[in-house]
Amino acid sequence: MNFGEILSRYEARTGATTTRANLAALIDEAQVEISKRFGDIRREEYYSAEKGEEYDLPADHLKTEEVKDENNRRRRDFRVAPDGKISFPVDGDYILIYTRVPDSIDKDDNNAEPDVHPIFHEMIVQYCAAKWWEDRSEGIPAEEAKSERMMREFYRKVDEAALVL
Repeated sequence: MNFGEILSRYEARTGATTTRANLAALIDEAQVEISKRFGDIRREEYYSAEKGEEYDLPADHLKTEEVKDENNRRRRDFRVAPDGKISFPVDGDYILIYTRVPDSIDKDDNNAEPDVHPIFHEMIVQYCAAKWWEDRSEGIPAEEAKSERMMREFYRKVDEAALVL
């Protein structure tokens, strides 16, 4: 599904129009939420890392999956700082296995496709519609409940789809 198709489905589902920039921002939020559960895994190697020295995380780092040492043993004693740095407890070679941030969608290209597996594309529409209801609710309990239900359904569908892949 591409940007133009998502836009059409979003407007048909909500009955509202939106700006391309607003929809692109919602699509990017949805992609990050999907990637937190089932994203593209990458590896970054840190050779001859020194104890306590801070190293930059990859620019596209979203979530740390695991760290392994030079003997391929899983390490839990590394530290990730809030400023995007990683440090290790002893000198050595390490491999950071991480989920990357998906690329942003191009709001100016109707043919642009989200940077998550196609099985998740329909769920992006669900996320965008849930956010529309959230914004629209203005504290009205029934509308807030609808938004929450839609968001729970989004996460449920993402989790179910991830099991298939």
